[in-house]
Amino acid sequence: MDATLYEVRSAAAARVRLALVENTNFTKSADGSYSNSTAKTLITEANNVLAAQYCEHTNDGMTGLGEEATNTLNSHKSNIAITKREVLNQSKTEAAQASTADITVAPQITTNSDAQDEAGIQNTARLAAIGTKDGVAAALTEIVGEHITNPVLKTADGNHNKIVDDWTVHQLFEAIRGGAQRPSATSIREQYNAVTGTTFNWKNTVAVNMDKLKVEIANITGFGVKVNDDIKAVILLANVEWAAQQPWGLEIGVAQREINTTYSHDHNHDATSIKNILKMLAKADEARDRMKAQAPTEFAQAVHHLRGLTQGTYEDSDASESGYAAYESEEETTRRGRNRSTYRKPRTRSPSPSMSRSPTPPPAGRSSSRYRKRHEPKAFNATNCKHCKKYGGNGYAHDSPKNISHDDCFFNKKHKGWRPRPVCKMMDIAYMPGESFQKDE
Repeated sequence: MDATLYEVRSAAAARVRLALVENTNFTKSADGSYSNSTAKTLITEANNVLAAQYCEHTNDGMTGLGEEATNTLNSHKSNIAITKREVLNQSKTEAAQASTADITVAPQITTNSDAQDEAGIQNTARLAAIGTKDGVAAALTEIVGEHITNPVLKTADGNHNKIVDDWTVHQLFEAIRGGAQRPSATSIREQYNAVTGTTFNWKNTVAVNMDKLKVEIANITGFGVKVNDDIKAVILLANVEWAAQQPWGLEIGVAQREINTTYSHDHNHDATSIKNILKMLAKADEARDRMKAQAPTEFAQAVHHLRGLTQGTYEDSDASESGYAAYESEEETTRRGRNRSTYRKPRTRSPSPSMSRSPTPPPAGRSSSRYRKRHEPKAFNATNCKHCKKYGGNGYAHDSPKNISHDDCFFNKKHKGWRPRPVCKMMDIAYMPGESFQKDE
């Protein structure tokens, strides 16, 4: 064996250890503890270092060392070397397998010198993989501490190091994950709410925003929480809806109409539909001037509604697209104003105060005659209106004080009168101004 082969393993170990230690920003508390996200970041950085190592037979460097499943890289043994005889036999075997009854394939390696060279190449690659494994172990131990890695790298009594063949890089990764602080259920829910409430920066393309969303989803997946494709679609479409309503979102609005034409509001989205939606939005990104866009300052309404459901409360707003809380439009307000007289009687003050009423001091702060109501969450569709249920209305108008009957529900297709704009949008019908109904009357 060439003398230089003995240096391959140690050189690879030193190179990998240095790369991982210098390129890792690992933060620990005073007692040596670290968070789950910090552990995930460290493992990602370790895989990046592995990917940067040369391996002739793979396209992703030596990341195979960190995989749980057995592969060529993580199955190399440190005490086994390839000999020239094994190379010659392997070459003959491969030639025999490639030969047919009519064609005989000659072995590629037939001489001892060629076999020795090939054996040296294979042994170099094997020792480089073993050395890389050593370097990862040394770096991770230095970063997280021996109390995390010793259960993997040392024998049960803790007095002796295991040989490199008795442990895997994947086991080290699992030990680092297991040594992280256990997150609370509240923090996991907060992270989930943050993911579902993701708002896009429309100065970037939709593809870039979706890539960032995937990173956030991957982070929360580590806590056992899955964000399925239907939720991803809601996040995407809610942000598209917000952008389409902005002065700079004309092209986004065109894409939104195409999306609405292709998919109904109750479509169960999957990876295929999301891919098609992204294709539609990619055309809009090509056409629009992204520099005119502004990042949203508040959540799109559908995302806001989704966050309210995940938090256990739902706060309705005048602009909410999820229902018709007020049942009042600009047209109704205008009509009411036209029916009132514009004349106002001048106010006169009595020349002398009435002796029958005792003077009272001015109220301090808010008038006692005005009652400050406590805002409490209402039950969603408490009256179980089938029309509201069909289109996602909140049903507040059927409860007190309005007490509108189910037959008069704006979501009822048999309703012939005016409907609020949000209701028309949810029913996917054209909005008709109030004046048009006045003319018909």
